[in-house]
Amino acid sequence: HLGVLRHAAAECALVEIDYLGASRGEETTRVVEPYAVVAREGHFYLDAFCHLAGDWRRFQVERIAAVRPTGAHGEARLPPAELSGARAFAGGPGARLAHLAVNPEALGPLERFATGPSQPGEGGRVVVSVAVADEKWLGRLLLRLGADVEVLDPPELADAAAKAAARALARYRAEGFSPAVG
Repeated sequence: HLGVLRHAAAECALVEIDYLGASRGEETTRVVEPYAVVAREGHFYLDAFCHLAGDWRRFQVERIAAVRPTGAHGEARLPPAELSGARAFAGGPGARLAHLAVNPEALGPLERFATGPSQPGEGGRVVVSVAVADEKWLGRLLLRLGADVEVLDPPELADAAAKAAARALARYRAEGFSPAVG
């Protein structure tokens, strides 16, 4: 769909997409005004104004099942600052700030998402602030970082890693896999 989406963005042309959402796993049909197709972390994304949501969204192109031109044209809109720049994928509309304590050796993967420089923390750790628009995204990030990171604030994000692990385990069980015990 890359060529069709890029053309639609260049022409301010509205398209209808069938999109499989990551959060609920449901496919929805949406009319969107493509702004740009961007590459982030090895995947392509469509930045577009979504008429269903009435707001800007970033859609993973791999989750777009179908694209249909509508023949209509949209407005020449500019995306919000949250959808531009190097940290756009982490944040986005509705992002809140999370403060994470991490061992300095594990700081590398967090640096690209940090909203500013790290600060000294307790026990030799450093505190990094990260814009989080999606708790599930944060949970996956925390799982990748392992035991070297802790959510200090806000408290409602403290169990994001545990929730992500539970979702992953449920998917494995649904597919007939059982966790290895060792």
